[in-house]
Amino acid sequence: MENTNAAVRLSVIQRNRILSDSEDDYTLRSYDSVSDLQASWFWFPFIPFGMITLVDGYPSSGKSSMLVDLMARASRGDELPDGTALPTPINCLYQCSESGNLGVIKRMLQNANASLSRISFIEGESLTVSDPRLGKAIRDNEIKLLVIDPLQEFIGVDMNNAQAVRREMSVLGRFAAQTGCAIVCIGHFRKETHKKALYHGMGSSDLYAIARSVLHVIDQGEESSLRYVKCIKSNNEQAGSTFWYEIIDTGVVKWIGPEDAEAADHLEEQAQSSRSPKLDYAVQSLFELLQESGPIPSAEVQKHIRRLGISDATYRRAKKEVLHGKLWD
Repeated sequence: MENTNAAVRLSVIQRNRILSDSEDDYTLRSYDSVSDLQASWFWFPFIPFGMITLVDGYPSSGKSSMLVDLMARASRGDELPDGTALPTPINCLYQCSESGNLGVIKRMLQNANASLSRISFIEGESLTVSDPRLGKAIRDNEIKLLVIDPLQEFIGVDMNNAQAVRREMSVLGRFAAQTGCAIVCIGHFRKETHKKALYHGMGSSDLYAIARSVLHVIDQGEESSLRYVKCIKSNNEQAGSTFWYEIIDTGVVKWIGPEDAEAADHLEEQAQSSRSPKLDYAVQSLFELLQESGPIPSAEVQKHIRRLGISDATYRRAKKEVLHGKLWD
């Protein structure tokens, strides 16, 4: 009985201690004891290390091509578009949604002269942004740049459920913070345009609350190969920076520079005056095919062009030039 009473007294003491610790005890620190947050950058001021960046735009606006080019530069330890030199090659992970996209991404990376041995992906169809395997892969392989393309395919909850989205993305944010990896998620604009610019992307606005950088990729219309990427939210630097580029071929980007949006007309003229060898090859091949064979169904022409190793984007530009008579200007 005595042992039982002692055990009861000990249990009461422990319970009171727990209550005391949780309800009455606390630790007070002043902010001057907190270390300053020093942001480090993969590409200043667009993509920070250790944080989540969202890249939104309409389909076929050039988001993937831009990020493939940046990843290729990272894998080589090459200069970034603004001339900043990366100190060393970086291990990267490009996670796309469908197995059929792997070949497309590989071709884009090859066209961009990427070091493929430094760029990986996680096999499997059920991966989500909160999957522990993702965090483990980043840590085990010292991944410093991760691209998720598109984000919608890797969120395992309803994207319009604010609480669920915040829980999922908070896990991804911890992966970034714990490893110093720059995590870039590609998304799509909504069809409606009445919302504030920051919230044009699909899903809950909590996506944008958790992201530390939000970029928009804007094209100049169907007839133009020009794009610009604009930083519209940054928790580390002033937003509003703009950088222009041109889509030359699948995975091939020509960076133009940090021009003001008002210079679009000048940049368009510059883009029209510059031609890639592949475009010239596509125009000549298309012209010769039509001369030899006469009228051919469009699908057959496109198959022939693809067999020559010419991308669909280059084919479309060549087709417009031949149909509009630009070949003989």
